[in-house]
Formats: sequence, structure tokens, C-alpha cells
Amino acid sequence: MKQTYLKVIVLLALFALPLSIVQAQKLSQPLGEEKISATLVMVDYAAQLPGADLADRYGFNSSIGGGILKKTSNNWVWGVDGHYLFGKYLRIDSLAGNIANNQGIIFDTQGYAADLSFSQRGFHVTAKMGKIIAFNPKNLNSGLLVMGGLGFLQHKLHIQIKEDKVPPLEGEYKKGYDRLTSGPSLTEFIGYIHLDKRKLLNFYIGAEFTQAFTTNQRAYFYDTNVIPSGTRTDLLFGIRVGWILPLYGKTDGDYYIN
Repeated sequence: MKQTYLKVIVLLALFALPLSIVQAQKLSQPLGEEKISATLVMVDYAAQLPGADLADRYGFNSSIGGGILKKTSNNWVWGVDGHYLFGKYLRIDSLAGNIANNQGIIFDTQGYAADLSFSQRGFHVTAKMGKIIAFNPKNLNSGLLVMGGLGFLQHKLHIQIKEDKVPPLEGEYKKGYDRLTSGPSLTEFIGYIHLDKRKLLNFYIGAEFTQAFTTNQRAYFYDTNVIPSGTRTDLLFGIRVGWILPLYGKTDGDYYIN
């Protein structure tokens, strides 16, 4: 799954780069001399560490995705983004321990050790608004990027059974082990955005902090005999870096692609 998403990102970049070069050659005046409006198509990756309740289940994870931001001529930005979360570092002690033997082995229907794996999966969608604070008079469209957003976070324990049959971990029974959790979120981002004056290199990088107020979506955990209740606080701390394909507004209402 991770390799599939990385391939998509690479293909998008390879497709858009020739457009960037060709269109840049068509433009006579460099950017930066004045603030201009634009639509920013963004693809990014973040390395993240969990905090609070989320850290009780998972360790380091990755976030990959993208979004669209509308930039005004006053350097205000607003838009939406979506990200796929994945990680292999788990801190859940049981991991279907009620169906495993004393050595932690889970058997298939043939009596052999089942070939299965556990990992973290999830997604995060956010509506954002913020401001670009330019500090270089020669490039008024780049600078400090500060954003805040409201969104929705969901995560779960992904159980993959490769070829064996393990009925307690299949179908509806799997829901008793997957720890599906979701809820509203707040996100803050502070970093640097660069819109190249020569219209070739456009990127952003910065620190991101997410606070999600989630609830367990399963009525019962089979492996721990627990009925989950109450609201959780799930935190994510990360460094996000992204590539931008800008669509700049022109005075006649048309757009050109960087």
C-alpha cells in the first residue's frame, strides 16, 4: 500500500514538471515583484510522532497526501487537504492475545501458525485558512506560512491475513480487534513557503501539530474484554514537506500554469 501511494506521487510530479518548464518559458515577467492570487495544488509527506492517548497504541507514522489552497493577492490562503496515515510501530500489548497461545502465536484453521501482520492505518481531512507573511521585498509571494484548520481524523489497527484462514480475525469478528477510532480535529502549521520567482521550484516545509478529540467506534474489544467509553485526546506532531503546482491568476481572469 505504501509503495502504491509513493508511485502515485512520483507519477504526478513527472507529469507536472514538463508543464512547469514549458509554461515558465512562456512568461516574460518574473514573480515576486508584487503579490498575486493563485491556486496552489499541493502534494506532501509528513513524518509524525503520536502523543497523549494515540501514543498508547502507536509509534512513529507517516502521512502522505495533498490538497488545494487558494492564495489571494493579500497573501491570505484557504483550502482543503487530505492525507493517508500508515505506520508499522505498535504499542498495543494484546494484539489479539485472546486467540494466541502462550508464545503469542495465532493458528489458522489447518493448525499452522498464521501468516498475518498488524499495522496502523487511517486518514485525516482538514479545511484550512492562514496567511503568508513575506519578509523578502524581492519575493512578496513567499515567506512565513501560518495556518490553522478544522478536520476529521480516523485511525485503526490494520489486520492483514496473507493466505491463511483465521476466522476470529475475519469479517465482522475483525471489528472486535481493529480499535477503529475517529473524531473532529484541530491542526496548526507554521513553516516556510517558497514560490519561485523563476516559476520552477515551488515548495513548503514546516512543523504541524494536530489535536483530535476522538471516540472508539467499536462497542467491545474482544482481546481485552473491555467496553471502551469516553473521549480520547489523540495528538500528532510532525514535519511536513510538500511540492506545489501553482496556477496563477492574470488580470484578464485567465490562469497560467507554473
